[in-house]
Order: sequence, then C-alpha cells, then structure tokens
Amino acid sequence: MNQRLTQIILLLTTIIFGLSFFTGCGKKTGTGSEPELTWATWTTNHSDYLDYNEQPFFKELQKQTGVKIKFKFDVIGEAFNLLIASGDLPDIIQYNWYSRPGGPEKQINDGIIIDLTDAINKWAPNLRAYLDKHPDIDRDIKTDSGKYYCFPFIRGDEYLTVFEGPMVRKDLLDKYRLEIPETIAEWENVLKVFKENGIKSPLSLTTEFSRGFYSAYNVTEDYYLDNGKIKFGPIENGWKEFLQLFNKWYKEGLLDSDYGTVDKAILNSKISSGNAAAAGGLAGSTMGVCITAGKELNEKFELIGAKYPVLNKGDYPEFGQKDLLYNPNSGAAITSQCKNIELAAKVLDFAYGAEGHMLYNFGIAGESYEMIDGYPKYTDVITNYENGDITASLKRYVVSVDHAPCIQDVRMYEQRLIYAEQKEAIRVWSQTNMAKHVLPHITYTPEETEIINEVDENIKTYVSENTMKFILGLKSFDEWNSYVETIRSLGIDKIIAIKETALERYNNR
Repeated sequence: MNQRLTQIILLLTTIIFGLSFFTGCGKKTGTGSEPELTWATWTTNHSDYLDYNEQPFFKELQKQTGVKIKFKFDVIGEAFNLLIASGDLPDIIQYNWYSRPGGPEKQINDGIIIDLTDAINKWAPNLRAYLDKHPDIDRDIKTDSGKYYCFPFIRGDEYLTVFEGPMVRKDLLDKYRLEIPETIAEWENVLKVFKENGIKSPLSLTTEFSRGFYSAYNVTEDYYLDNGKIKFGPIENGWKEFLQLFNKWYKEGLLDSDYGTVDKAILNSKISSGNAAAAGGLAGSTMGVCITAGKELNEKFELIGAKYPVLNKGDYPEFGQKDLLYNPNSGAAITSQCKNIELAAKVLDFAYGAEGHMLYNFGIAGESYEMIDGYPKYTDVITNYENGDITASLKRYVVSVDHAPCIQDVRMYEQRLIYAEQKEAIRVWSQTNMAKHVLPHITYTPEETEIINEVDENIKTYVSENTMKFILGLKSFDEWNSYVETIRSLGIDKIIAIKETALERYNNR
C-alpha cells in the first residue's frame, strides 16, 4: 500500500472515529438525548469557582467530548469509604487503588471496579498506542494477574520526576564568601557562619523535606531498593548517623528549634523573612513562593538549589528525590455499575489523544494559552498569579498539574517554574542515582494486605515518634539497638519478606 493511500485511510478513520466517538446508549440527561456520565475523584477543585462544574476545564471537557459529566470532588478518606459502602457507585472513580486493601486486584474481584483489558483494547486507541510504546508503564497499570485497572496519570518526561531538594540563600553565601555546600561538613560550616551572623534558624525544614540530608547516608525514610533487595531505611546504620547529625545541629542551634512543628506555610515565612537561610522543599510551592516574597522584603534575596549532599568531596549523590513516571494517585477506574463502558472508556481515552492532551495540560486555546512558534504559551489568565506560585491559577484550566488521568506535558511544568533558579534547581537535584533505588508499584494479595495493614502502621508510628525523640535529645543513642529490636519485634522482617515476594511477582508480569 503506497504512503498516500495509507494517509487517506488514516484520515478517514480519524474522521469516522470522531463522528461516532461519543454515540451510544449512555445515561440520558433529563432534557434530551445527550449522553451522561458520573465521575468521582479524590482531588479538590482548588479554584475560586463555587460550582465545580463551572470551572473552565470541566466545561470545556464536556464541550469537546459532547458528553455531560457530573463531577463529585473531595471523595477521599471516610467520604470514599461511605461511597463504596453505599453501593451506589458513579461510572468513573479516580483514586489511588493501590491504597485500597488488597489493591486493584481485590477491587476487581469484589465487583467495585472492572477489568479494563477489553475496554482499553477496544475503545481506548490513544492509551493503547502509548502503552504499546512504553512497556514499563504498561506493566505498572496491570495487576499481577495481568488485568488493566485504570486510566493512569503519567509524567511524560523524566524531568517531571524530580521536584524537591535542598536550597540555600546564595546572596548570603556570597556575602560571607562561602561556596555552595556539597558535603555534610561544608553544610555544617555554612550553617555555623549563618548562625554567627544573626540568622535565627540557619536550617529550617518540615520533617517531610528532611530527605535532602538523610540522603547523604544512603537511606530513605521508607522502603527502598539496594542492589535489588528491599531495605527499610529507619533500621539501617545510615539512619542512625542522620539522626545523630540532626541531633548535633539541633543542640547547636543550626537546625530550627521548631523542627517537628514547622509546616509548609511556616517554612516559607521563615525563609522569605530571613529567619532561615537554608531549607529543603519543592521547586514550585517552596522556592517560587519564597523568592517572590523574599525579593519584596530584600531586593538582594537569592535562593538557589544545592546538590544533594554527600559525605566525601567529589562523590556523586546516590540518593535523593525521584518519583516514577507512573503515579498511582489518580487512576481513573470504571466501576461495575457503569451502564455504558464504551462511552466511559472513550471519554477517558480522550485525554491521551492530541486534543485531549492539549486541554488537560494547557486548557483552552486562545483563552488560557496561545501557540507561539509551536510552543503552547500560557496567557495572562494563567500567568497573572499571586504569591510566586502559579499553581492556583493553573488549576482553573489545567488538571495535569493535579495528577489527573492523562500524560503530563513537560512544557506545562517549564512554565510553572517561573524563575531561572527553579529550573536550575531541578537540573541540580536530578544529579543522583536515585532511579535505581525507587521501589516500583508492587501489589499485594488480600492476605498480604491484611498483614501489612496490621503491622506497617504500627512500625511507621513507632519510627516517627522515635525519630523526633532522637533528634530533640529526648532519647539517648545508647538505646539505638533497643529501638531496632523493637521494630523487628513489630514485624519489619515479615513486611520486607512480603514486599520481596510482591516484587518478584511484579518482575514476572
């Protein structure tokens, strides 16, 4: 078949598919024959529209698909449990199905959601084509028995998987003739100089953002891979060394005296006001916000990202922050009560096609973005942001920013980072070997889940409580061995064994 004929056939197929895309016997609205779907999601609207369904993105999605969609937001926690228990399910539920007891496999077996294998193969050509080209993602959105269970949120570029790390006031480094710290010893020297020059809290962190420093000891706060084996960071010697470091810095006033109670808002305030000069945080809602607020108070204010620290000068950081391309937080599943699976599949598949991709990532052409030299540039509808964080205005038009079932576009994130310092920070933070330590999205049997639910929460609670006690000096490091033995008695070895078995199943998918 010659190339010209092939192009004509593809064009005709696209036209026919477009004309028939949303026809079918779906639920009807009360005023006509317009097909209708119901869609529940854990995410919050996060915009200034009182009626979620009046938000520009959701209105445009219904316009472009020709399908009336009734959205219900904030279906999480007890609200989600009540929805499932009610037996009255919407057509689509967007949720982290890994977080459910027994994972997605059990949700299928229990008749809550359906096996999407046939639906994706028949009615989701855009997602099907993407999965065929990306076998790793294809494996991730299957259960161990090979069933597809959701339309996924996928980060479309490795650049999107790193967004957190250590940061420091560059203007103060220059003022005191200091180099950007790379080793723990250099960080300690920098923090001491800051302290000597009147900085109240040289280093301020939320507990969540402490990874910028325990990474130097080649551990994480959770489970991770080490040469293919699963380990639990808080019982490793590296975790003890990290705790000893922070305990020392806390005693010396280098670590914020409010450590453990600092939240993101307090952290941003401390950095931008000059009460803290170094931190760990996010490129967007930490660095962007602080640069904007900081410059309003001090025109010389300069905040930059620093490499993940190491112990020895010249070493390459092994650990840091890195997410996987597939994030399970927002898998859109079709429920067992959906009366028109074909329609639901086609609506969800729209996000993975060319038009849907632009809508999910950039909003409405001519309104929230314009194509300039082939690049989708946000208009002032988006860029007229407040507080240095473009996220709030983005969420009116762009849902890929909030883990929607779609392929996130790197060009969205490039424009979300409004300062050159943020973009450079991502480049710097990406310089680690963390990719080989991230545990993939393994799933568990119902029996395994029951054990994990019973044991893991107790372990995590014990670790959290004792981490703070060690750092704040409320517990002696002479008790370290007893602490580890307690965690073992709580069942950590059993949990690791279960995860190893699940990892083997994952690798065999």
